[in-house]
Amino acid sequence: MSNKEIQRQRMTRYFIDAAKTIIRTEGAADVTVRKVAEVAGYSYTTMYNYFADLNELLWYVIADYVDEMVTVMRNTAEEQKKAGLDDVALCKATLTAYVNFYLDNPGAYRFGFFEQIGEPPQAVLEKLQTPVMANLQADQLLACVEKGLLVQEDLAVISDLMTGFVHGLLLFYFSERRQLGEKQLFAKLEQGVDYLLKRKEGKDGDD
Repeated sequence: MSNKEIQRQRMTRYFIDAAKTIIRTEGAADVTVRKVAEVAGYSYTTMYNYFADLNELLWYVIADYVDEMVTVMRNTAEEQKKAGLDDVALCKATLTAYVNFYLDNPGAYRFGFFEQIGEPPQAVLEKLQTPVMANLQADQLLACVEKGLLVQEDLAVISDLMTGFVHGLLLFYFSERRQLGEKQLFAKLEQGVDYLLKRKEGKDGDD
């Protein structure tokens, strides 16, 4: 990697981190070019050397949050595998890590799922379309298939149901009416995973 590219990566990181600081402390609505530049320690014109506009920067911020969250999920999965968790417990632990990431970063959740911004740049779009999380979940669900907790033909539907269920819980938690508390959120998460991943086991027991 050339020195110029290293410098570019360093500078883009300054502006991304500055935007994330504002989102965390003040909220996404307060992110402006001038404020980002001020927090980063550079003039606002400097930012335009690295991002076409504020919209592009915000998409790179979203991509950075996704990278953070995927790293947390992967690390959790690896740690829990070493601890010898069974496949259902491993799925729970990974989804719990996903939920905890957003509970620890509520600004990231609101920004990533609710903030209206323009079209993403192609580089970010390609990155976000890479199914890293889906692949991680698929690997865990395949292990459940091998243990007889799921049948292969149900795998895609179970994966979609699990994803929708978790995001539904987060939506209720973060809604202004706060329809779900943290304790209830995790209790329902555990119940939902148990139902989805032990469903076949229950059916077999009824025969």
